Formats: sequence, structure tokens, C-alpha cells
Amino acid sequence: MAEPKRKNWRQSCSAALEAKDPDELGEIVQELNKVLTHEELTMARMQVVAEMNHHIRNTLSPISLWLDATDNQPLNRVISEAVARIDWALREILPRAVPLREGQSHDLGYFQTRRSS
Repeated sequence: MAEPKRKNWRQSCSAALEAKDPDELGEIVQELNKVLTHEELTMARMQVVAEMNHHIRNTLSPISLWLDATDNQPLNRVISEAVARIDWALREILPRAVPLREGQSHDLGYFQTRRSS
């Protein structure tokens, strides 16, 4: 059985304003408390994800820059591909408030690695 869709805090507040029965109001306030708690947890998770994204990108920057300083093509290719996969995962897999538009994901690549010929 599918779980009922969770109300957002605005819906719960509107319902509370319209409630006539004190028991109904108590139930709505409890639901509002659950909604706000869930929202706080979600925001905390998103903050952790954003901070991890930031630290991972900062760590990848010197690795990407180091590729220009070496002539070892096989090593450069392996590292470039690994950096590109990590960059893709940070852009595409981690949650975001607004989904990317078509074609936008390529524009947001932080590490544009040169292609080996």
C-alpha cells in the first residue's frame, strides 16, 4: 500500500486556520510538527551534501591541474576519466532543489579536462 502524500507546512497551516473542532486542530498541529521536523532533517541533509560537494571539488582541483604538468598520457587518461565520473556524480546524482534543464548539466561541469588525441 502506497504511503499517503505528506502535506507541506503551508497546507498544514491553511488546514489549521480552517479547523473548527479543537481535536481536529490538535491533529493538524501534530501533523504540522511532523512536517516541520521532516523539513528540518531534509535541509540538514542537503547542507551536508552541499558541504561534501564543496570539499570534494576542492580536493579534485589540484588533481585536475596536475594533469597539465605531466606527459604520462595513460595516467592522464585514467585520472581525467575518474575526475569526470566524480564531477558527473556531484552534478547528476546528488539531490538538488531544482532539477537541471536539458543540456545544462554539461555547462555546469567544473572540471573540463582536455581530450587526449
